[in-house]
Amino acid sequence: MPEHQPAPKRVLVDGRVFSSSAFDRGMGRYVTHIMEQLEAAGCLVTILLYRDCELSTDSKLLTDYAIRFANYSPLENLYAHEFTAYLSALLESESYDSYVDTTPFLAPRRFDIFSCPVIAVCYDFIPLRYPDFYLRNYQGAPQIYYNGLARLVKADHIISISTTVRDQVVRYLGVPNQNVTVMCPTLEERYLSVQQFPDADPSNYVFTILGSHKSKNPEGSLEIYKQLLASDLVEVRLNAPKQDQLDSLRNAKLIPNDAFVSADITDEQKFELQSGAGVVAHLSIEEGFGIPLLEAVFLGRKVLALDIPINRELLEAAKVGRESAVFWLPPQNQTLNLPAFKRFLEAPVDTQFHDAIRQAYLAHWGASAQLIADALRKAEAGYAAWWERIQAKIFSSIPGTSCGVADYSVAYVRSAAGNIAFFFSEGEQENISYLTNVKLFTHYDFQRFTAKFKDVKGLFNFAFSTALHPGLDLARKASRAGDVLLLHERRYFDGFRYIHMWANGVNELLLDVAGAGTEEDRTKLAIDFVFRPEFNRYKHVRNERAPISAQWLRSLPVRTVSHLPPAVIEQLDRQESINPGSIINDMEAIEDDIDFVPLGIDDRRNPAVDRASRLLRVHRGVQMDDIVIGHYGLILNDLKRLWDVTQAVVAAASHRERDRRDSRRVFFFLVGKVIDKDLFERIRAEFRNAGLADRLIHSNPAFENDFDAEIAACDAVACFRVQTRGQLSHIFVRALSLGTPVLVNERSGYGYDPRTTIKEDDVINGVSAAIDLIADKSKLLEMRRHARQHYESSHRGDKSFDEMLRDR
Repeated sequence: MPEHQPAPKRVLVDGRVFSSSAFDRGMGRYVTHIMEQLEAAGCLVTILLYRDCELSTDSKLLTDYAIRFANYSPLENLYAHEFTAYLSALLESESYDSYVDTTPFLAPRRFDIFSCPVIAVCYDFIPLRYPDFYLRNYQGAPQIYYNGLARLVKADHIISISTTVRDQVVRYLGVPNQNVTVMCPTLEERYLSVQQFPDADPSNYVFTILGSHKSKNPEGSLEIYKQLLASDLVEVRLNAPKQDQLDSLRNAKLIPNDAFVSADITDEQKFELQSGAGVVAHLSIEEGFGIPLLEAVFLGRKVLALDIPINRELLEAAKVGRESAVFWLPPQNQTLNLPAFKRFLEAPVDTQFHDAIRQAYLAHWGASAQLIADALRKAEAGYAAWWERIQAKIFSSIPGTSCGVADYSVAYVRSAAGNIAFFFSEGEQENISYLTNVKLFTHYDFQRFTAKFKDVKGLFNFAFSTALHPGLDLARKASRAGDVLLLHERRYFDGFRYIHMWANGVNELLLDVAGAGTEEDRTKLAIDFVFRPEFNRYKHVRNERAPISAQWLRSLPVRTVSHLPPAVIEQLDRQESINPGSIINDMEAIEDDIDFVPLGIDDRRNPAVDRASRLLRVHRGVQMDDIVIGHYGLILNDLKRLWDVTQAVVAAASHRERDRRDSRRVFFFLVGKVIDKDLFERIRAEFRNAGLADRLIHSNPAFENDFDAEIAACDAVACFRVQTRGQLSHIFVRALSLGTPVLVNERSGYGYDPRTTIKEDDVINGVSAAIDLIADKSKLLEMRRHARQHYESSHRGDKSFDEMLRDR
């Protein structure tokens, strides 16, 4: 190869479609067309094939292109992390220049890729316009649906099958118009080589290709064909591409008894039926393209079609003769005007109509290689532009792990000025992938990422969940100078030990992690395991103190930060002085090395949340002037003093009922997952016994915006803590950002406003006094302003994130 000539681009094309029922239908043929155009553009194409492949062993694809294999099946919605890691490693190890994700809505799920630019193909818009069809279809479909959306949105460029589909991508996903290239599928050579339109009597028969999928409009189209059959105006011949589709239509009792029906015919037989037809009907209603319609035009046939955007697009090149060649049906009222259709059959056709469309598409296909070469260049530019704005990498749990701490890292993504590479090991992808400045990667790719992007700072968000184990492992193996480790409390290592055991990491714990500790700590850990109930059938010993010291953290090349303010640390010391031995501070040895950074959150206040909060009150029967106190998070009473708060709210509500100073009622919104069922029943009984059963409203919303609306619907929220571990609350900062006053106990260390800080030994009177203040609208307004001001001055997410990432 001459020195001045660049090496051909190596492109990996995803071939999971060839393991699906669409392998030899429109989708499979379109993927083949894409590969042919890549090859014509000078690329070296490799197909990634999967288990359950439908290709025959003599398929030309196996000899025309290089082949790689993925030991996963598109029929299974499993192993998303493992598959993504395999694909990423394959792309990296073989130095592919681009990856083409041809079927984003087919399993296995894939998270984002950093190895090379990614092009995604958008084949139709059923997933965009009709999510219910996906979300209710079968088990696992919601995960595949949301993953498919993310694979489209996060791609560096998109290839669309038509302009109509491109417009839907822009409209429903917010993708910029310039990020989508339209490349239409081609027809088989037999249609392209037709030099003269075959003769056919328009009254011969109407031919159509039926399908059972929603996009094929089976019910509406068959009603039209029944009208034609009943009229004796013309014969109708129906063909289903596959026998399973015909069986589905027959089982639904949609096929007319007197219809000529075929299925699974060869391409040659279909070509003959189309060529001999007087009219070819194409009544699909929600397709990304219309191959049968275009085939009919290339054969010079008259067509019966619905008046919908994709059909208008396919025929728009013809400026004359359309009325002679096309009989339009309105999509909303699919009823055939038989006299008009009879006149249509009898009228001569203007062949200029067919010639114009034929020439337009031949020109488009002639330019397709250049179109796809341009798409590759745009993907490379998009990839480079995104990584130029990278600000940090984060490892964390994400919402969906039943862990409030996980919300912090999403808040930091929302607050970040630049782009974020987000690594996770569990949780629901859709809770973060919608954010425009984040790409979501599997934790299995973290070490490969750090090797490729050495200068990107990292934040390890240590939330207590099963995601903690891979996070600890990655911090130990892959943390670098300048990375930040975020601690959320001071008692860690008992949970740390438990999670290692849960993850079958006992050997790792004993050999690697504990090795950084002192001899005393290693001995404690060994003794703890010797006598653990899990390892001893007859012995049960309770561990009194954490078995590992903070020396392990000190050995890492990271900056350790904490959101615990000095006031909370003071409360820990005070609790220890009051009740010696009640505080276990695993971080005591490195306390002076921990930097304090105030907990930050993105601004949750917006018009949608405000509207939702008002509707929430209305739907629950809460009047405009009624008073609502809220409590949020897991329903248990270990550290949150929930029972004390409950008694105080019941007492205040009962007092106002007896006093009759006004008609304003007090409601208690109890929001969160019930963990302690006995406590929950005691709370219900407390309200019921006071005659206030209707004032307690429990809910457990699944979505973040609903959770914010619950907080905004309250006049104040209660956030109490017994500081034995050293904890902050994401509810506290969320409420402040929404301008909702927060009732806190003195020893929580959360106090920011004397009016909402409740004395430790007088909770009932303190809460009652706060509710009296809330009842005064002018005072409530001032309390709301003060809450919001405290958020702006101390808890903004962007300030907190920047402070954590700054150099020491």
